[in-house]
Formats: sequence, C-alpha cells, structure tokens
Amino acid sequence: MRLAALILVLLASACSESASPPNDVGPPYRISGGTMGTGWMVLVPRRHVEATDLAHLTDLIQSELDQVNDEMSHYQGDSELTRFNEANTTNWFPVAAGFADVVQLAKEVHDQSRGAFDVTIAPLIDLWGFGAPQDDERKKAVPTPDEIVAAQARCGTARLEVRHSSPAIKKTLADVQMNLSAIAKGHGVDRVGALLDGRGITDWFVEIGGEIRVKGRKLADTPWRVGVESPSALVRPGRRATERTLPLEDRAIATSGDYRNYWTADGIRYSHTLDPRTGAPVRHGCASVSVISDTCARADAWATALLVLGPDEGLKLAEARGIAAMFIVRSPGGGVAGKVTYASRATTTFPH
Repeated sequence: MRLAALILVLLASACSESASPPNDVGPPYRISGGTMGTGWMVLVPRRHVEATDLAHLTDLIQSELDQVNDEMSHYQGDSELTRFNEANTTNWFPVAAGFADVVQLAKEVHDQSRGAFDVTIAPLIDLWGFGAPQDDERKKAVPTPDEIVAAQARCGTARLEVRHSSPAIKKTLADVQMNLSAIAKGHGVDRVGALLDGRGITDWFVEIGGEIRVKGRKLADTPWRVGVESPSALVRPGRRATERTLPLEDRAIATSGDYRNYWTADGIRYSHTLDPRTGAPVRHGCASVSVISDTCARADAWATALLVLGPDEGLKLAEARGIAAMFIVRSPGGGVAGKVTYASRATTTFPH
C-alpha cells in the first residue's frame, strides 16, 4: 500500500566523514534504476568493486528486480500475481520460491498483528480508488457500507495456503485477490542484498522506494546512516526534513505513512492506509511508523501493520513483540508536528 518513498537517504557522499583506507578514497559508487513504479539505488564502497564492473552489476540488479516484478506486480498483466488473481480456482497455483516465501511471511505477520496486515485486501484497495489508476471522480466517491461489506467478503489472508516443496499457493475462495505492495519492495531489497552477497560484496546499501537494507559499513570506521522523513516537511511544499537520523549496520528499515497518498471528499481526508478489519482508511492520529528488522520484507510488512493499528494498539503490540518501531503522531490540532514515540525495547535502535 505504500506508493511513495518515505525514507530519506542521508549519506553525505559528496564529502568524507572520516579517514578512508587507500582503496576507499571517495564516496561509495552509486548505481540506480527503476522498478515497481519507483526507483532503486545501490551504494557499494570502492574497496569492493572497480568502476569498470559497475555497468555489469547494474544489469544484474535490474534483471533481479525485473524478476521480482514478473512474480509480484499487480500492474503487469502477465505477472504470476496477476495470473493468480485472475485464476477462478482453488487448485494449487505454481509460483517462484520467492513468491511463496513472501506469502508465508505475509501470513505470519497477519496472524501476529491480529489481522491488521492483510495482503488479500485488493478488492478494498480498488474500491477506495487506490489500486489501478482510476479517474478523479471515482476517487472522490466514498463507498457505501454495503459495498465495503461485499469487498470484505472476498478478503482474508487465512484463505491463502502455501506449499514450499514444488512452490505453489492456493486460495480456499476462488475470487480472493492479493496486492503485495506492502511487502514486495522490501522483498526486492532483500533479493538485491542476496545478489550482492553472492558476488562477495560484504558492505552495501540497497534502497527501493524508500525501503532500505544495509550490510557492513560505508567506510572501515564509518557506519551507513539513514534518516526518517518528517511528515511536517509536507506542509512546506518543495521541502524535505528528517525526524531522526541514525546509524545502521546489518539491518533494514522501512516506513509506512498515510500522508502522501490520499484524497478528500466533503472535507474528510481518506488515506491509502486501509484497516482490513473495518474495510476503511485509518482515522487515528499516527502519521507514520518506521520499523527496523533483520530483513526489509519483514520491516516493510510490520511498518504497515503497526500503522494500521495506530499509536496506541500498535505501540502495545510492538512492545510485546520486541519490534523496533518509531511512531510519529500528529498533534491534537491536526498538524503533523506531533510527538514521536518508540517501542520500549527499541530505544537503543532509535535514538531520541
């Protein structure tokens, strides 16, 4: 459900932060491309690759991400996901191993979040005008309660089953449809990281649409640094600001926010963050949630789940499960310069 980058990359790559080894003079090499309706970017310290290898590395990464799109894109007409959604059957549907892993993780987060994370809400996403491109008038039409109930009847992650030997997935209700937007970018980041690992690159920074995972360090004595974007920057068009900047090593971070993709009708703001339990956009005061985890797919999914749950229920669950989470909460007057709260076990990860 996340359609815009919500993490700022703060690398200060134009200047040296500390002394570098002789073979690491200068900022990391930067390569980039497009995927999943957004951009990807990889930083690799110069000690690991030669400039002449960058074009080939770029091609390998792009090919890997093209494969992720071939598996999980809900816009691509011939993707595995599209064909699964269109298959009016409850038979096993063969998929790539990575696809099966993503659905398995989605089921786990769904259960652990008490249903707040649900990849089968494609009917609700379309109903509220946040799926495939729709005309402006449709986006301004608030669904009726009956329409919401009808769409919810076709949802439910519990209706998905996963098989890992001869990878396949199946649905117990034939017209169940998935949308993996809240986890696919994170999975793509993990796939690129695995590709870099396989080439013997032990320090790297990977970002897709604001979802980030890093390994090792930027320089021998300097960690990678990332910043969480402040929603308050959006009240000043053309400006970006950070809420927190933090060092990151061998971890992933993902942010889910409700303030970029939304529409209004009769003075009411409807965000793309939908609560599967109500079938409607969330209405609490949480502007964004950032999660740090071992994989980007897991951070991606949990950021969405906790944003759906909100600053009260979400924070309690993050504390109970030991999830490193930061909640940016709006002020009572409706502004976006509200307080920042943290999952208590995450205070060493998210510095105050």
